[in-house]
Amino acid sequence: MFQPTVYDEAKFRADLLEFIGGTKFLMAVTVGRDGYPMARTLGYLNDGFHIWLYTVNDSLKMHQFRDSAKITLLWREPTPHFFKFLTVKGDLEIFEDKDKVAEVWERYQDKYGRRERKADDSEASAENMQRVVIKVTPTYLRAEGFGVSPPPILKSF
Repeated sequence: MFQPTVYDEAKFRADLLEFIGGTKFLMAVTVGRDGYPMARTLGYLNDGFHIWLYTVNDSLKMHQFRDSAKITLLWREPTPHFFKFLTVKGDLEIFEDKDKVAEVWERYQDKYGRRERKADDSEASAENMQRVVIKVTPTYLRAEGFGVSPPPILKSF
């Protein structure tokens, strides 16, 4: 008979945060205007379980974010015997405030390396290249491969 794993939730949450903080990329799944899911690899930052994404105003993902404030994030990392998977469903909040964008940009550079943002003289291009940040507030988390069975589901953060 199957026996569920007994685990310490505080330690488990700490392990998940270490996993999130120790990886560089995630898969973000949004729904396109055609109704189909669309997955893409993105860099990110985290504040605990809250995830920050950085992009430009007129990107395809921003159109999808504005169409639906829902997102699914997936982390996958190999382990010696299997894979670790972490799935987070969450709600999006878009920030266009220059101070918040600059703050997140600085943190991105710390994680991914320094690079200059390109400036363009064209007013239309400047509008399209306007930087924005997105905060993902989790509503659901499922973790597989972390030594706990069945895979735990968290709904409070």
